[in-house]
Amino acid sequence: MKTGLITFVVALILFGDANAQYQKMAKSNSVNVSGFGSHLNLSWTKQMTNRNSLTLGGFYFSDNSKAIDTDNLGVDVNFDRWVWRLGSFYISSGSGIFLNHTNAQSAAGGHANDINYGFNLRGEVEFYPVWWFVFAAQANQMIFLGSEFFNSKFVLGLGVKVVF
Repeated sequence: MKTGLITFVVALILFGDANAQYQKMAKSNSVNVSGFGSHLNLSWTKQMTNRNSLTLGGFYFSDNSKAIDTDNLGVDVNFDRWVWRLGSFYISSGSGIFLNHTNAQSAAGGHANDINYGFNLRGEVEFYPVWWFVFAAQANQMIFLGSEFFNSKFVLGLGVKVVF
């Protein structure tokens, strides 16, 4: 009987309750790693209330075309609010600002550096299999201001988050 009780307690800790409904916890933190194609993102999120969060992050993406190749490295700050929840799934939306450095090289051999800024609109779907681990899918529309290379860029990301 003791072995069955221990197995049950361990299953509850690792896999949660029968409904698998994990709630976002106010004042929790998470480290997020995501990417898709040539886009990589590493960020830290502070869950300020159970609905609102603040994210500080860094990103990298590259664009390669016949005429020009670019490498982009940047930082961003985002404010998100979850707008819909179904069980262990959350859908969030938000916006933020970013600062980006573009290193570009043309097919003809020209080279240019560009520092630009802008704002982004983002949506995210999160799934909590356990309270401390999250699968996430993101869509991010970046709008560049003052850039010689981009007006806007749409970026997708798939990743994981570790909550602590």
